[in-house]
Amino acid sequence: MFYTYLGQSGGNYQYHVTVKLFKDCFCTGCASLDPSIGMAAFDKGTGIMAWRNDAVPQTQIITLLLTSPSPCITNPPPVCYEVGYYEVDISLPGSASGYIIAFQRCCRIAGINNLNGSSGVGVTYTAEIPGTTELATAPENNSARFIGADTVIVCAGNQFTYSFAAQDADGDQLSYSFCNAYLGGGQAGTPPAANRFGCNNKSIYRFNNRNCPGCGNLCCHCLCHGNEEWRSNSNTTERPSDKSR
Repeated sequence: MFYTYLGQSGGNYQYHVTVKLFKDCFCTGCASLDPSIGMAAFDKGTGIMAWRNDAVPQTQIITLLLTSPSPCITNPPPVCYEVGYYEVDISLPGSASGYIIAFQRCCRIAGINNLNGSSGVGVTYTAEIPGTTELATAPENNSARFIGADTVIVCAGNQFTYSFAAQDADGDQLSYSFCNAYLGGGQAGTPPAANRFGCNNKSIYRFNNRNCPGCGNLCCHCLCHGNEEWRSNSNTTERPSDKSR
Protein backbone atom coordinates (compact mmCIF):
# COMPACT_ATOMS: atom_id res chain seq x y z
CA MET A 1 0.00 0.00 0.00
CA PHE A 2 1.27 3.49 -0.80
CA TYR A 3 -0.14 6.97 -1.35
CA THR A 4 0.66 10.14 -3.29
CA TYR A 5 -0.10 13.63 -2.01
CA LEU A 6 -2.21 15.56 -4.54
CA GLY A 7 -2.59 18.93 -2.82
CA GLN A 8 -5.31 20.69 -0.84
CA SER A 9 -8.92 21.42 -1.74
CA GLY A 10 -11.51 23.08 0.46
CA GLY A 11 -9.16 22.92 3.42
CA ASN A 12 -8.76 19.13 3.12
CA TYR A 13 -5.67 17.16 2.11
CA GLN A 14 -6.04 15.05 -1.04
CA TYR A 15 -4.28 11.71 -1.57
CA HIS A 16 -4.21 9.01 -4.23
CA VAL A 17 -4.00 5.62 -2.50
CA THR A 18 -2.86 2.39 -4.19
CA VAL A 19 -3.02 -1.19 -2.91
CA LYS A 20 -1.18 -3.97 -4.76
CA LEU A 21 -2.34 -7.57 -4.22
CA PHE A 22 -0.38 -10.56 -5.51
CA LYS A 23 -1.62 -13.95 -6.70
CA ASP A 24 0.45 -16.93 -7.83
CA CYS A 25 -0.32 -17.53 -11.52
CA PHE A 26 -0.04 -21.29 -11.04
CA CYS A 27 -1.98 -21.62 -7.78
CA THR A 28 -4.82 -24.13 -8.02
CA GLY A 29 -7.83 -23.57 -5.82
CA CYS A 30 -6.81 -20.02 -4.92
CA ALA A 31 -9.32 -17.20 -4.93
CA SER A 32 -9.23 -14.80 -7.85
CA LEU A 33 -8.15 -11.22 -7.31
CA ASP A 34 -11.14 -9.29 -6.02
CA PRO A 35 -12.86 -6.88 -8.45
CA SER A 36 -12.96 -4.31 -5.62
CA ILE A 37 -11.80 -3.97 -2.01
CA GLY A 38 -12.74 -2.01 1.10
CA MET A 39 -10.49 0.61 2.68
CA ALA A 40 -10.82 3.04 5.54
CA ALA A 41 -8.82 5.81 7.23
CA PHE A 42 -8.67 6.24 11.02
CA ASP A 43 -7.46 9.11 13.16
CA LYS A 44 -4.29 7.89 14.89
CA GLY A 45 -5.12 9.74 18.09
CA THR A 46 -8.73 8.68 18.60
CA GLY A 47 -9.11 5.61 16.38
CA ILE A 48 -12.27 7.16 14.90
CA MET A 49 -12.98 6.36 11.26
CA ALA A 50 -12.57 9.49 9.13
CA TRP A 51 -13.11 8.00 5.67
CA ARG A 52 -14.36 4.75 4.20
CA ASN A 53 -14.95 3.19 0.79
CA ASP A 54 -16.31 -0.35 0.52
CA ALA A 55 -15.77 -0.63 -3.23
CA VAL A 56 -12.34 0.65 -4.23
CA PRO A 57 -12.07 -0.58 -7.84
CA GLN A 58 -9.45 -2.79 -9.37
CA THR A 59 -7.84 -0.60 -12.03
CA GLN A 60 -5.48 -3.08 -13.70
CA ILE A 61 -3.82 -6.48 -13.45
CA ILE A 62 -0.22 -6.94 -14.55
CA THR A 63 1.78 -10.16 -14.78
CA LEU A 64 5.25 -10.49 -13.28
CA LEU A 65 7.33 -13.36 -14.66
CA LEU A 66 10.86 -14.39 -13.73
CA THR A 67 12.61 -14.69 -17.07
CA SER A 68 16.26 -14.99 -15.97
CA PRO A 69 16.61 -17.35 -12.98
CA SER A 70 20.04 -17.99 -11.51
CA PRO A 71 22.13 -20.31 -13.72
CA CYS A 72 23.25 -22.02 -10.50
CA ILE A 73 19.78 -23.51 -10.04
CA THR A 74 19.11 -26.67 -12.02
CA ASN A 75 15.62 -26.92 -13.51
CA PRO A 76 14.31 -23.76 -11.78
CA PRO A 77 10.56 -23.64 -11.09
CA PRO A 78 8.47 -21.04 -12.90
CA VAL A 79 7.80 -17.84 -10.93
CA CYS A 80 4.77 -15.82 -11.99
CA TYR A 81 2.45 -13.41 -10.19
CA GLU A 82 -0.71 -11.63 -11.16
CA VAL A 83 -0.67 -8.22 -9.48
CA GLY A 84 -3.96 -6.41 -8.99
CA TYR A 85 -3.94 -2.64 -8.50
CA TYR A 86 -6.69 -0.94 -6.48
CA GLU A 87 -6.73 2.85 -6.55
CA VAL A 88 -8.81 5.63 -5.02
CA ASP A 89 -8.58 9.36 -4.26
CA ILE A 90 -9.36 10.32 -0.67
CA SER A 91 -9.91 13.65 1.06
CA LEU A 92 -9.04 14.15 4.75
CA PRO A 93 -9.15 17.17 7.05
CA GLY A 94 -5.99 18.20 8.85
CA SER A 95 -5.27 16.13 11.96
CA ALA A 96 -2.80 16.74 14.76
CA SER A 97 -2.25 12.98 15.17
CA GLY A 98 -2.38 11.95 11.50
CA TYR A 99 -4.16 8.95 9.99
CA ILE A 100 -3.87 5.21 9.46
CA ILE A 101 -5.16 3.98 6.09
CA ALA A 102 -6.06 0.29 6.33
CA PHE A 103 -7.18 -2.64 4.19
CA GLN A 104 -8.15 -6.04 5.62
CA ARG A 105 -8.82 -9.44 4.10
CA CYS A 106 -8.99 -13.13 4.86
CA CYS A 107 -6.71 -15.01 4.53
CA ARG A 108 -3.04 -15.99 4.49
CA ILE A 109 -1.74 -18.94 2.49
CA ALA A 110 -2.01 -22.47 3.84
CA GLY A 111 1.07 -24.25 5.12
CA ILE A 112 2.93 -21.51 7.01
CA ASN A 113 5.04 -23.73 9.25
CA ASN A 114 4.87 -21.67 12.43
CA LEU A 115 1.27 -20.45 12.24
CA ASN A 116 -1.44 -22.94 13.11
CA GLY A 117 -4.43 -22.75 10.78
CA SER A 118 -2.73 -20.12 8.64
CA SER A 119 -5.33 -20.37 5.88
CA GLY A 120 -7.90 -18.98 8.32
CA VAL A 121 -5.79 -16.07 9.57
CA GLY A 122 -6.59 -12.69 8.05
CA VAL A 123 -4.26 -9.83 7.18
CA THR A 124 -4.25 -6.06 7.60
CA TYR A 125 -2.15 -3.71 5.45
CA THR A 126 -1.64 -0.11 6.53
CA ALA A 127 -0.01 3.18 5.58
CA GLU A 128 0.44 6.18 7.86
CA ILE A 129 -0.16 9.85 7.08
CA PRO A 130 1.72 12.03 9.58
CA GLY A 131 -0.09 14.71 11.58
CA THR A 132 0.59 18.38 12.13
CA THR A 133 2.01 17.73 15.62
CA GLU A 134 5.16 16.38 13.98
CA LEU A 135 5.43 19.31 11.56
CA ALA A 136 2.95 21.86 10.27
CA THR A 137 3.46 20.65 6.71
CA ALA A 138 3.79 16.93 7.61
CA PRO A 139 0.45 15.93 5.98
CA GLU A 140 1.89 17.10 2.63
CA ASN A 141 3.62 13.74 2.45
CA ASN A 142 4.16 10.95 -0.07
CA SER A 143 4.71 7.45 1.25
CA ALA A 144 7.73 5.41 0.20
CA ARG A 145 7.41 2.75 -2.52
CA PHE A 146 9.30 -0.51 -2.79
CA ILE A 147 11.22 -0.84 -6.06
CA GLY A 148 12.71 -4.34 -5.71
CA ALA A 149 11.79 -7.17 -8.06
CA ASP A 150 9.15 -9.49 -6.61
CA THR A 151 10.07 -12.51 -8.76
CA VAL A 152 12.70 -14.48 -6.88
CA ILE A 153 13.54 -18.13 -6.18
CA VAL A 154 14.73 -19.43 -2.82
CA CYS A 155 16.63 -22.68 -3.25
CA ALA A 156 18.49 -24.65 -0.56
CA GLY A 157 22.24 -24.58 -1.08
CA ASN A 158 22.12 -21.63 -3.47
CA GLN A 159 22.90 -17.99 -2.84
CA PHE A 160 19.86 -15.80 -2.37
CA THR A 161 19.57 -12.02 -2.33
CA TYR A 162 16.53 -9.78 -2.36
CA SER A 163 16.38 -6.00 -2.44
CA PHE A 164 14.03 -4.21 -0.05
CA ALA A 165 15.02 -0.87 -1.56
CA ALA A 166 12.40 1.85 -1.63
CA GLN A 167 12.09 5.34 -3.06
CA ASP A 168 10.53 8.36 -1.41
CA ALA A 169 9.37 11.26 -3.57
CA ASP A 170 9.97 13.72 -0.71
CA GLY A 171 13.55 12.58 -0.19
CA ASP A 172 12.75 11.44 3.37
CA GLN A 173 15.24 9.20 5.12
CA LEU A 174 14.01 5.59 5.25
CA SER A 175 14.78 3.02 7.93
CA TYR A 176 13.85 -0.64 8.34
CA SER A 177 12.90 -2.79 11.32
CA PHE A 178 11.18 -6.06 12.24
CA CYS A 179 7.62 -5.83 13.53
CA ASN A 180 4.58 -7.96 14.21
CA ALA A 181 2.21 -8.72 11.39
CA TYR A 182 -1.41 -7.67 11.90
CA LEU A 183 -4.39 -9.98 12.02
CA GLY A 184 -7.38 -9.03 9.88
CA GLY A 185 -10.79 -10.23 8.76
CA GLY A 186 -11.62 -13.88 9.40
CA GLN A 187 -13.35 -16.48 7.27
CA ALA A 188 -17.01 -15.80 6.45
CA GLY A 189 -16.67 -12.32 7.93
CA THR A 190 -15.72 -13.47 11.43
CA PRO A 191 -13.37 -11.24 13.45
CA PRO A 192 -9.98 -12.53 14.63
CA ALA A 193 -10.40 -14.43 17.90
CA ALA A 194 -7.96 -13.77 20.73
CA ASN A 195 -8.01 -17.34 22.05
CA ARG A 196 -7.97 -19.03 18.65
CA PHE A 197 -4.33 -18.18 17.93
CA GLY A 198 -3.10 -17.83 21.49
CA CYS A 199 -2.75 -14.04 21.30
CA ASN A 200 -3.85 -11.15 23.42
CA ASN A 201 -5.56 -9.78 20.36
CA LYS A 202 -6.40 -6.23 21.41
CA SER A 203 -8.33 -4.43 18.70
CA ILE A 204 -6.47 -1.39 17.35
CA TYR A 205 -8.53 0.12 14.55
CA ARG A 206 -12.06 -0.91 13.67
CA PHE A 207 -13.97 -1.08 10.41
CA ASN A 208 -17.33 -0.03 11.85
CA ASN A 209 -20.26 -2.09 10.57
CA ARG A 210 -17.90 -4.15 8.42
CA ASN A 211 -17.31 -7.91 8.24
CA CYS A 212 -13.72 -7.36 9.35
CA PRO A 213 -14.14 -5.40 12.59
CA GLY A 214 -10.70 -5.39 14.13
CA CYS A 215 -6.99 -6.12 13.90
CA GLY A 216 -4.35 -7.02 16.46
CA ASN A 217 -0.83 -8.39 16.39
CA LEU A 218 -0.40 -11.86 14.95
CA CYS A 219 1.36 -14.32 17.25
CA CYS A 220 3.09 -17.45 16.05
CA HIS A 221 4.11 -20.64 17.86
CA CYS A 222 7.51 -21.90 18.99
CA LEU A 223 9.19 -22.12 15.57
CA CYS A 224 9.01 -18.34 15.47
CA HIS A 225 12.14 -16.30 16.16
CA GLY A 226 11.15 -12.96 17.68
CA ASN A 227 8.57 -11.41 15.38
CA GLU A 228 9.64 -13.29 12.29
CA GLU A 229 7.35 -15.34 10.07
CA TRP A 230 8.79 -18.29 8.14
CA ARG A 231 7.40 -19.94 5.04
CA SER A 232 9.05 -23.11 3.78
CA ASN A 233 12.04 -22.31 6.02
CA SER A 234 12.49 -18.84 4.50
CA ASN A 235 12.19 -15.65 6.55
CA THR A 236 9.62 -13.30 5.05
CA THR A 237 9.01 -10.53 7.58
CA GLU A 238 11.57 -7.83 6.85
CA ARG A 239 9.33 -4.77 6.79
CA PRO A 240 10.25 -1.09 6.41
CA SER A 241 9.47 1.44 9.10
CA ASP A 242 8.64 3.97 6.37
CA LYS A 243 5.12 4.01 7.83
CA SER A 244 3.75 1.54 5.31
CA ARG A 245 2.95 -1.99 6.41
